[in-house]
Order: sequence, then C-alpha cells, then structure tokens
Amino acid sequence: MEKFKNFLLHKKTVFVFKCLVYVVLSAVFLFLTFYRLGEKSVFSWDEARHGISAYEMLQNDNYIINTYNYNKDLWNLKPPLSFWLEAISFKLLGYSVFAFRFPSAVCFSILFFSLCGFLHRNYGFLSSVIFMLMFSAFGDLFFEHFGRSGDADAYFNLFFVYTFLFLFYLNKTGKFLYLYLSGLMFSLGFLSKSFHAVILIAVIVAYVVLSRQIFRLRLYQYVVFFLCAVLPIGIWMAFRYSYDGMTFLGSMFGVDVMERTQILQQVGIWVFLERILRYRIVQIILAVNGITAVVLFFGKKIKRSDFLNGTFILYFCTLIIPTAFYVIAQAINFWYYFPSFLALLITGAVLFGKAADTVLSSKKTVWITSGILFSLMVTAFLTRFIILNIHMTQTFTFNAQQSALKTLVDRNGSYGGLKTYIVTDNPYFGGYADTWEQCDILVAELYCDAKCRDGGVNAFLQEKNAVLFISENNYQKFQDKFVACKVIAQNTDYKVLYR
Repeated sequence: MEKFKNFLLHKKTVFVFKCLVYVVLSAVFLFLTFYRLGEKSVFSWDEARHGISAYEMLQNDNYIINTYNYNKDLWNLKPPLSFWLEAISFKLLGYSVFAFRFPSAVCFSILFFSLCGFLHRNYGFLSSVIFMLMFSAFGDLFFEHFGRSGDADAYFNLFFVYTFLFLFYLNKTGKFLYLYLSGLMFSLGFLSKSFHAVILIAVIVAYVVLSRQIFRLRLYQYVVFFLCAVLPIGIWMAFRYSYDGMTFLGSMFGVDVMERTQILQQVGIWVFLERILRYRIVQIILAVNGITAVVLFFGKKIKRSDFLNGTFILYFCTLIIPTAFYVIAQAINFWYYFPSFLALLITGAVLFGKAADTVLSSKKTVWITSGILFSLMVTAFLTRFIILNIHMTQTFTFNAQQSALKTLVDRNGSYGGLKTYIVTDNPYFGGYADTWEQCDILVAELYCDAKCRDGGVNAFLQEKNAVLFISENNYQKFQDKFVACKVIAQNTDYKVLYR
C-alpha cells in the first residue's frame, strides 16, 4: 500500500497525470472548435456580411473599400481587419465556408490556450483545469457569434484577452512595454469591431489610474502608448478617407453607434438579464465564483489590503467595465457580453484554484471532504454540458438552398461566374421569394462565383447566359416558361437552369 501511495505522489506520475488531463481537455476543445466547422449553414447579418466583404475584396482587388454584392457597403460599418484575415484564409485554403470560418477558429484557439497557459503559470494546475472545463461547457462561446462564426467577435475578444494579459504582466514586472502592447490591442480591437473597442481603452485607463501606474509614466511613455493605440487606426482612416471622404467614417459613428444604440434601448436590458438568470451554465459559473469567494473569505485568505493591490484592481476593471458599458448602453445582444463572460471565467478559475489550495491545506476533514464533493459535483455538471456541446456539433448541416448553392454549380466550371437568380419556397411570401438572403449570397459567391441578382423567374427570362436556382415546387409552377432553358443540375429540392 505504501509503495502504491508513493507511486501516486511521485513527481513523474503527477507530471504524466497533469499532461494527460491537459491533452484530453485540449482535444475536447479542438473538437468543439474545428469539427464540421464548414458544415453548418451560414448565418445572415454579421457573419454573411463579413464573408461577402472578404470575398469581394479579393475579386475587386481593393482591400480598403468593403462591398456587399459588389456595391459599397454602408450597412456593415466595421473596419477591415476581419475581412483581411478571411481574405488571406481564402487565398491559402480556397473558397469555402471552412476557410471563411477558419481564422475565427484559430484566434479562438489562441485565446483559449493563452489563458490556459497564463492560469497554469500563475495560479496552478487546478485553476487551469477548471477554466478548460468551464470554457468547453459554455456552448455559446463556440456556437453563437464567436469561436465557430465568421464575424469579428473572435478577433475582438482575442484582443480583449491580450489587453488583460499585458496589463497583468505590467503589474507583475513593471515593464511599460506591456502598456504599449495593450495600446496596440486597443488599436487592433478597433480595426476589428469599431467602437466596441472603447471597453478596451476604458479598462486600460481605469487600471492605470486606479493602480497608480499613472504616476510612474513619463511624457515619452505617454507618447509611445498613444502612438501604439492610435497610429494603426489613423493609417487606415487616412486610406479610407482618400477613397470616399467622410461617407464611411461618418456613418461609423452616426449609424453604427447612435442609431443602433437607440434601437437596442427600445428593447430594454431586462430581456438580457432574464436570459442570463435562466441560463444554466452561467448559473454554475456564478455559483463557482460565489462559493469559492466565500471559502477564501472564511479561510482568511482574502484581506482588506488585497482590494487595493494592482492584481485585484485589474480583475475588477476587466470584469466590471465591459458589463457596465453595455448595461448603460442597454445592449441586449448576448454576444456583446462575451468579454464579461471571459472575465468571469478567468476570475472563477483563479478563485477555484486558490480555494482548492486552501481546502487541501486544511487539517479539517470536513473541509477537505466538502471541497472534494463540491469539485466532483461541479465537474459532473460541466461534463454534462460538454457532452451536450459535442452532440450539438453532430447536428450541423446546410439548409436546402445553401446545400444546392454549395454543390450544384462548380465555380470553375462552364456555369460559374454568371449572373445568378434564385427562387425559394419562403412561406412569408406565399411560397415564392425571388430576392437573395445575405447568407445565400455568400455561399453562392464562394462555391459558384455567382453575380447575384434579384427578380426571380421574370428577370432571369430576360437574360442571356444566366443561371437560375429554383426550388422544385416553384419549378413545377413555372415549367411552361422554361422551354428555352436547360436544366444543368438538380437535387431533390432544387433545379439549376441555364439560359
């Protein structure tokens, strides 16, 4: 028995065990992030718009002006960093939904593993493991506007996390290089998600002031920070201004901030809060934070002086400022609060690790037993959510029209690159819809190199050398009109006609 105990506690055994746990949890994360990444229908709105802009930048050979269906886009008013990354992915991996979402998945992975390494190095094995479990259990981080989505949130949240990390190491080492790098993160955050980056600069300024770092800074250090934070944005703005003056730049604030904020305020913040209170995984994470904080308080591991140190101030700013910013703006879109959730996950992991150390170092059997039971219960709950998330990835597929657009016409074949019309069975339009949805435009461009046109059957019949994707039901209704047309491809749901 003594030999077995010594074997379990041997350094090499512990090291191998930790490595095994990390490998398994890393594999789970990578599976949830990349499995069937390109096998789910494209969402309209943000995801589709970003993909269309990235694709058309390549076709137009213009990397400053973003377009939608080859017209200047003044609806998606985001700077172009996310478009550039997706365009690079298209160049490297070809035109596909997988290539479109791949940069987000990579940035998402960098974010995850950076935080795992940070927690392991600074707070230990248990903090890193509970973070990996909570993160992989939080399905919306993967499936809604973030890790597996082709819009800008993965990039923006990566820059948010690195802002936190650089400020942490500024506090730890006193080196102002980390302050300059945090300024650069604000700049990149702005170039990916526009005025959302206000929360990054707010965290930086609040931390520098409250931690009294402001009194250590000299004039030249302010200048360097300012240049890192503003120069990349200014360079892009100068190029954009040279193309269309203040048309786009003015709309960024007038439309993207003022008008859309007013729309959100009509809904009310209580819609968001109600969803949070009902969302089980968030309840579990809040419970972990609350219970571990209580353990640390009664274990006398939290002192009044802790609330004045730089580390606590940084965590406080990172958690509170993004939440307060969007609450004041009354923004109810769930994905706006991802920075707050990330801060909550980091904080929970740190508290859990410290509480575990407190319990394990205690000589009271009841404390140790309670701690082990609590840890097992939390692990069981989180594992259940992880399994549900794994099952979710098995269900991904393309809807009928995107499946037809993806498979029936080869972009490099005889019918690729033509004017393309569409007719779908949209029930809201009496079973006949002849306008393109944003998501369908992206799929048509990627797989057919289509030049998408509205107007349906009537517009198509007036064209020569054009293509029509038409649902089987509508084909039967208009079959008499297609005498001079050729069916070039079909499946059970759609036919593709050429004229």
